[in-house]
Amino acid sequence: MPHRISFLAIIIIGLISFITSGSVFAQEEVPQQTLFKNVNIFNGTDDRLYENHSVLVEGNIIKAISASEIKTNATVIDGGGVGKNGGLIRFTRMHD
Repeated sequence: MPHRISFLAIIIIGLISFITSGSVFAQEEVPQQTLFKNVNIFNGTDDRLYENHSVLVEGNIIKAISASEIKTNATVIDGGGVGKNGGLIRFTRMHD
């Protein structure tokens, strides 16, 4: 009888651990994707302007840049030919 209780206790503890761990039920959060279409991209390294390109951003990471269509289910924003300057920060001075 003591072995049966120990075995049952181990099964119950195992089931509780399994259920509360959430590893089976957890789903990885997929970062949101945004596709910027028809934008001009300035590459400061090559001192070149790439016109009418598409930029796919996933979360806060640029996943793809292409002159051709990027197939995706992402939220699409038409840039209307405006520029994108990756990593360029505008410094301004404020006066009272």
